[in-house]
Amino acid sequence: MKVDRRSLMIGGGLALGAAGRGLAQARADAVASGMAGSVQPDLMIDLWPGGAPGMPAIAPAETVRERSSDPAITDRALLHITRPRLAVFRARNPNGGAMLVMPGGGYSWVVIDKEGYEIGPWLAERGVSVFVLFYRLPGMAGRRGRTWPCPTRSGRCG
Repeated sequence: MKVDRRSLMIGGGLALGAAGRGLAQARADAVASGMAGSVQPDLMIDLWPGGAPGMPAIAPAETVRERSSDPAITDRALLHITRPRLAVFRARNPNGGAMLVMPGGGYSWVVIDKEGYEIGPWLAERGVSVFVLFYRLPGMAGRRGRTWPCPTRSGRCG
């Protein structure tokens, strides 16, 4: 299930229906992107359904890198994000709280597990809905072939 920003805001931000379909889509998106692991979000929301502004004609492929050498520990990082999106972990018994989680990665990648997918289910079990943001980074070619000097400019492209 894909929802754009405008629909999300108009719908009150959290009024996202079709939970079963959303979970199936989130899992399909995770498998397709190589982000399938033991923890999966309930829903993925593309922030730019028609494609993010300022993307080069030939975008680099998103890459998932496993950073752990221990097979018992999942520690993945996502590189070359071309599809900015939110991974949603719905609260099991909502208390009205919500949190936007913006995983770090030293302006090189976004850490999937340690800084996103581990905190999402933990907070959801405590009544807080969690939105994990996967955002573009400065190392990608931006508008007119330039490199973004700062990730915050991604919001101003287009």
